[in-house]
Amino acid sequence: MQNRCRRDVSQLVRREMRHLIPTAFAIVTIFCGGSLQGQTAPSGAAPRDAAANAPYPDEVALSQVRTGEWTYFEAKDQYPLYVSDKDPPGKSACYDSCDMKWIPLLAPPDAKPLGAWTPVSRRGGKRQWAYHRRPVYMLVHDSSDTPFGDGKEGHHLLPTFR
Repeated sequence: MQNRCRRDVSQLVRREMRHLIPTAFAIVTIFCGGSLQGQTAPSGAAPRDAAANAPYPDEVALSQVRTGEWTYFEAKDQYPLYVSDKDPPGKSACYDSCDMKWIPLLAPPDAKPLGAWTPVSRRGGKRQWAYHRRPVYMLVHDSSDTPFGDGKEGHHLLPTFR
């Protein structure tokens, strides 16, 4: 019951209540009768940085990486997210063998800009999320605990917030 409750709460917070994260989790913790450790939402105060409290897409989760430090991850599997120095603003340069290793964070066809997040077009008609107009990627076989791709092939992790 508690695992189901945690999963349901995590989905609710990501989709419906991003701007109310601290309040929602306090209420849910009391309601579910326990701790929500290890969840993608905070177990204490939300980040103080205004950029971290801005809206973000459903395909993205804001997670605490260390006490007082937060960053964005891919929502479903918690992959770290990267931007590339090779991409011009608003356009991906990662195709063919590149996008088999650096997986684009795809946006739905009807995606609209959300705070610092904007959808950009890819070849073939698909869309990809961009953070501050920089297309966002995940690295194949990466780990949320120890990201492998920071600094590799001109890719950098998205910023950490406090």
